Amino acid sequence: MKTGTTIQKKLVFMIVSIVSIVTLIGYLIFTSWYVKEQKKQHLQMAHMVSKVISQDLAKLLLLNSVSSASDLSTKLDSFDFLNWLVVYKLDKTPVYKYAQNHKDFKYQSFDSHKMLIKDNEMVCTLKTSYMGQELGYMTLSMKYISAYELVKRNILWMLLVYLGLIVFSYILSIYYAKKFTKPIIRLVEFVKNIDMKNISKDRVSLQEDNEFLILEQKINKMLDKLDSSLQQQRIASVAFETHSGMIITNEKFEVLQINQAYTKITGYKIDDIRGKQPPVFSANKKVLDNIKQILKTSHYWAGEITNYTKHGDKFLEYLTIQEVCDDDCNITNYVFSFVDISKQKEAEKTIAHLSKYDLVTGLANKQLILENLDKLKNNIFTLDNWHILVEFDIKNFKYINEAYGYATGDKLLQSIADRLHELGLHNILGKIGVDEFIVGFESGFPDEESATMYAQLIAERIISLITKPYLIDEHHIELKIHIGIYIYDITSQNSEDILKNSNLALHNAKQNDKQIAFFNEEIENQVQSYMHIYSDLKKAIQNSEFEMYYQPQYSINEKLVSAEALIRWHHPKLGFMPPDEFISIAEKSGMIEELGWWIIDDVFKTIAEWKNIDKLSNLSVAINISAKQFAQDGFVEGISKYLKKYKINPEKVKLELVESLLLKNVDNTIAKMKRLQSFGIKLSLDDFGTGYSSLEYLKLLPLEQIKIDKSFVMSMRENEKDLSIVKSVISLGDAFGFDVVAEGVETKDDFMLLKALSCEYYQGYYFSKPLPKNDFEMLIV
Repeated sequence: MKTGTTIQKKLVFMIVSIVSIVTLIGYLIFTSWYVKEQKKQHLQMAHMVSKVISQDLAKLLLLNSVSSASDLSTKLDSFDFLNWLVVYKLDKTPVYKYAQNHKDFKYQSFDSHKMLIKDNEMVCTLKTSYMGQELGYMTLSMKYISAYELVKRNILWMLLVYLGLIVFSYILSIYYAKKFTKPIIRLVEFVKNIDMKNISKDRVSLQEDNEFLILEQKINKMLDKLDSSLQQQRIASVAFETHSGMIITNEKFEVLQINQAYTKITGYKIDDIRGKQPPVFSANKKVLDNIKQILKTSHYWAGEITNYTKHGDKFLEYLTIQEVCDDDCNITNYVFSFVDISKQKEAEKTIAHLSKYDLVTGLANKQLILENLDKLKNNIFTLDNWHILVEFDIKNFKYINEAYGYATGDKLLQSIADRLHELGLHNILGKIGVDEFIVGFESGFPDEESATMYAQLIAERIISLITKPYLIDEHHIELKIHIGIYIYDITSQNSEDILKNSNLALHNAKQNDKQIAFFNEEIENQVQSYMHIYSDLKKAIQNSEFEMYYQPQYSINEKLVSAEALIRWHHPKLGFMPPDEFISIAEKSGMIEELGWWIIDDVFKTIAEWKNIDKLSNLSVAINISAKQFAQDGFVEGISKYLKKYKINPEKVKLELVESLLLKNVDNTIAKMKRLQSFGIKLSLDDFGTGYSSLEYLKLLPLEQIKIDKSFVMSMRENEKDLSIVKSVISLGDAFGFDVVAEGVETKDDFMLLKALSCEYYQGYYFSKPLPKNDFEMLIV
């Protein structure tokens, strides 16, 4: 329903209702007045009757004149309003009664005070007298029109008049309601359809020359101001709701408004701080006083300041304060704008820290260690110039990462760092590699001998601390470490050389599998030799310096069943080199993959040649595959390519895999193994028992063979534990359906013991050492 229509109806209803109520009340007042006047007139008429008949009553009552009674009746007949009349003596005895048309009637006993209005009559009793002498009493009954009777008589007329008034008032009210509500309806419709987004186009025109004209002018003026205000608010809101926290205060620094960014940064809502000073000044009153002084002269302030959130968290902000003045240059407001620069400052600190500290342990990195060594050299105040630098690493740390995950490995490194802090007396403590740590000491020694003795004690202390068992993520871990020690005269060494020589000492310890090694010239020569081998290894494949040897493998009945391919290097200067001297260098340098494909190509070529030789055609050949080569994405495809190239039977190929490759991405490893197996290639697990294989892995892996590491075989007759391991591996092979090959069978006693244990296959010097290809062929043919 439209608003205007509602007002019209209410107005019409109100006018008609008022007319109806006024008419009804008027009629009720008239009726009441009429009844009251009628009663008054009847009393007057009763007294008049008493006066008119008083003489005749005197004759009747005093003289007992019968003719007087007749005269009374004649006179009373002239009063048409009279129904009946009874006259009483003073003793209240009735002596005369009269009724209109002389009808008989019954009347009640005398009541001197009785006045009764009943139905259509009014009954009253009056004293009668004549010439001042009381004669008796007179009771009259007069015709009377009651309120009910009056309404009943006039109801039709009253209704007609009422309806006429209603119709007239309705028509009149509609006319004036429309005339009165027309401008109101236009105003309502106008206000309702105002477009707040385009308020500049909306204006009202009523064409009235009365109070509505004033209202029209006021509304249009209000819209003009609102339009201007909205434009200013749009501009202000865009500026106000920025990512910077903002506060608007009055000239007394009492908060009036804040933006959403302020609430987001500090947690304060407007109701928390309205009328108060900005919280930034609560804990910095001196700063506020200083800012006020500056604002008096410069009218602007900017700087870094400490602030607190609603919950008490501290943060650093860059704050600007700008004055706002009116047309008379009086300060009306201040605008605070700030950004939280805590993260920026923390990031700067973090970057500075990361540039000099290890991420995992928090220890100094190589850059900071070199700086500390330089500071130490430049701050020598004693003659004790001999100093110690200890470098150590964790033996087989990569296996821990592979077995338990890098998260566990990082926690282990953190625990090692914590233990190093227990050493004390050190001023250099750092980490320069994945698992390599540095410990240096500020105090010097008078000679090299005393420094060396103290270094030995320190190394043993480090061993004691670091090799104590660890409990990391519910894993019990025990470590072995290699330690390299460099004793140096700080006055004659630069920091780079000091760090380099401690590293050379560590390499010496690792190469010789020693716990502690000191730096000397022999160590440096060994390292240089290592670098030469690395350099020559790059050229060896192109120069055809490698040759494949083959070591036979026999069954329990001493029948030749297969051979293992083993690489040898004929170094042009150093002569014949076994794989132990260069394979590790190839793995560390990343050349093992290229070398591995050369081995596969050469062995597949040999298998292709042997398929035409009767005594060699049935032999299978085992090839050692490094973990890095096997992890290549295209390894399976590469094997397939060489199978097709030489058109050999895949069943004549056996790939020997190392246990370490099983510790990383087991699912992917198993998938690759199954694809290789689908070609017909056999898979063997090399050096079983030296790594981290578990029964769970053995159950999942698609293997045909496991090999007992030669270290167990060669010492099994002297070491009960090694013998137990050999027995266990043979039992596992039988349980899982694997062929078991014992490596390192050097003597007949070794063979006979293994045979008694039901080992099926053998490899070792007892049967044959590795032979060049031609010598192997001559052995068989």
